[in-house]
Amino acid sequence: MGCKLLFTPVKLGNVEVKNRVVLAPMGTSLYSPDDTWPRRTIRYFEERAAGGVGLILTSFTRVHDKLATGPASIIGIYDDHLIPSHAELVEKVHNHGSKIFLQIALFGCKFGGTEAPSSIYSLNYNVKPRALTTDELDYLVDCFIKAGTRAHKAGYDGVEVHGGYSYLIGQMISPALNKRDDKYGGSFEKRMKFPVDIIKGILNNHPELTVGFKFSAYEWLPGGVDIELAREIAKYVTSETGVSFG
Repeated sequence: MGCKLLFTPVKLGNVEVKNRVVLAPMGTSLYSPDDTWPRRTIRYFEERAAGGVGLILTSFTRVHDKLATGPASIIGIYDDHLIPSHAELVEKVHNHGSKIFLQIALFGCKFGGTEAPSSIYSLNYNVKPRALTTDELDYLVDCFIKAGTRAHKAGYDGVEVHGGYSYLIGQMISPALNKRDDKYGGSFEKRMKFPVDIIKGILNNHPELTVGFKFSAYEWLPGGVDIELAREIAKYVTSETGVSFG
């Protein structure tokens, strides 16, 4: 009885997925030196589509190659020259009737990164980071929005904005990590400005895309996001952007 609807279609925004089987985003530890999708990773996703998965969410793709990201190789969507690699992946998945969303993010001061919302020591960081300037955050909002446009050009069915795991967006919404006093911090609404502006910007440019928002409901940091605050975050994102949470 619990699986009665598993193989029936479901609508996510403007996208109809053929069933309710989803491949969650996860790293494959396969990367290219030029930040394109490796052939083996494309094949990995294609095999999942061939196996009947209704929706695939890709692993983390970064929207900038230097700012607020670590030194490790990872997939990129920060420049137009990367679009063909993404388009090839999308085509392979679509050939089997599956849908695919691109996950976009930046590490901030995690995994070797050195920039964060505030220059403070934290259990979340390996070093004390440099605080990003207001202009840099404005620029990064634009980088996320342009990544959404590149995802659209590549043919993705949707985009997942990754605000979880205390990565950069998670750092921006965290009261433990965001101690700013400009338009991006100082109150709940200001901490939420960064992800809300990203989501609204993508949707304004491409209303046909389905956009999701991922965030951690419990941050495991003293004074960080907890379940009560997570409820407020979900309600606020829904009211400000129209993105809904299941």
